[in-house]
Amino acid sequence: MNGTVEASKEISTGGVTDDETYELVSILYHTLKECEKNARYVADAEAESDNELFQFFCQIQKQDQERARRAQELLAKRLEHSSQAETPDIISVNEVS
Repeated sequence: MNGTVEASKEISTGGVTDDETYELVSILYHTLKECEKNARYVADAEAESDNELFQFFCQIQKQDQERARRAQELLAKRLEHSSQAETPDIISVNEVS
């Protein structure tokens, strides 16, 4: 990856997230937006009694739902792992006194 693209990502995320987290969030967001659209397409095809399009849109909807579920799983796993790695040990008030 060239320096310009890397700098652009750092600016867009504020340097808070790593590339993989940003990419997973992006994929999840866009896939969920597609799921919304697909639901309308399925309903439209059903209303028009167009079974061929209905089946096609249902197939796409199912694929997008699976993609969103997988992205969510991967994101949760990575966020949990990164929060465990970055969380300092908590010192109780009694230990400080």
